[in-house]
Amino acid sequence: MEKKDAELLAFTGWTIWNRRNQIRFKEVMCPINHILPLSKERKVEFQNLHPATRTVQHRNHTRWKPPESEAYKVNYDGATFAEQGKASIGVVVRNSEGAVMASLSQQVPHPTIVAQVEAMAARKAIEFALEIGLTRVIIKGDSETIYRELNSTDPSLALHGHVIQDIRCLASSFVSHSFTHVRRQGNNVAHALTRWAINSPNLTV
Repeated sequence: MEKKDAELLAFTGWTIWNRRNQIRFKEVMCPINHILPLSKERKVEFQNLHPATRTVQHRNHTRWKPPESEAYKVNYDGATFAEQGKASIGVVVRNSEGAVMASLSQQVPHPTIVAQVEAMAARKAIEFALEIGLTRVIIKGDSETIYRELNSTDPSLALHGHVIQDIRCLASSFVSHSFTHVRRQGNNVAHALTRWAINSPNLTV
């Protein structure tokens, strides 16, 4: 474990405690060899949601920028709702003028970790874009973990590694594509769709 990293220590302790409860209540539990990677991931998510220690230049508002005239931006998001024991995904497609061309929201099986539902959302975004006939896309999400994995040439060893591989294979069907990262405030529509989906068990397009 990294030296003098109090935040990572706190998240590791929480993960171990949560795993103990999962065993106690006979729920799906996090494999013991995933405790440290999961703790690091939750630490990054926490820091992204609470950027109080970051410099002022990182607090600028994120503004939507249109893609090239022949391309479409496909934003995706995934969210978990622990109290309801549910998870959901949202996808929105915009053209070069910023007009919404299509959107999707859907409940999905509740995953072990947040990154899993983000990966599922990214795969659904790719499938959706192909289904509606897009050929040039920019796929955007606010999970740094998924963004890094999708742009890496190495195989993902995470629990959702098979989903990452599916995404890479599906994306090869586009004439052109790219995976980019966007801050949460620049992904509000997709996030709102995930929250709306939690109230409806059906796929909505």
